[in-house]
Amino acid sequence: MSVAARAVEIEWQFVVRDVDAFERWLAALRFAHWSLEAASVVRLSDTYLDTADWRVWGEGFALRVRRNDARTEASLKALGRARRGAARRREIAARVRDARPATLRALGGPVGAAVRRATASGRLRRLFAVRTRRHTFTLRHDGRAVAEIALDRTGITAGRGRSRRLERLEVEVKAGPPDLVARFVATLRRRRPLTLATRSKFAEGLRTARLLPPPR
Repeated sequence: MSVAARAVEIEWQFVVRDVDAFERWLAALRFAHWSLEAASVVRLSDTYLDTADWRVWGEGFALRVRRNDARTEASLKALGRARRGAARRREIAARVRDARPATLRALGGPVGAAVRRATASGRLRRLFAVRTRRHTFTLRHDGRAVAEIALDRTGITAGRGRSRRLERLEVEVKAGPPDLVARFVATLRRRRPLTLATRSKFAEGLRTARLLPPPR
């Protein structure tokens, strides 16, 4: 298991009604100084957890365990707000062997410490699951990689047969600077009207599961 990595995630999320059509449109775009390079198609399996008394939420985080073909990772994602359309969230992550609460409690670093604080009053429980097929592109400015663009097809499942499907476009700053990527996003929105996603996938999951955390 690795030592936890800290980062500030800066991204824009938009609702897409037809991912396939949008991908064809995106591939045909030509911007001066900008280019897109297809990177990968991955399948993500996410589980969100908290205690019955919402201790992780109370500390200002969502706890997510993500699996893909290469790794399993536990993340504490700050419950940030969008600023000028861009969501800025602190994220603390660590690689793990599996998603069992005992494994998460045994982690070193801030992720493990937060899990141990949360579970002092009760066991972790699964809130909901999120499955995503993600097609990623590297966004380059004058040949330099500055951001990742992802087209997501997402399914959320919760108890009692509750489910929801989402299609999203995400633009995440990787090497920045953020203002440069913001200008690309603004240009993209002038070319094609895009609706900002008003809820994160975590918020959509809570809504799907009909869960209402207490006020923070």
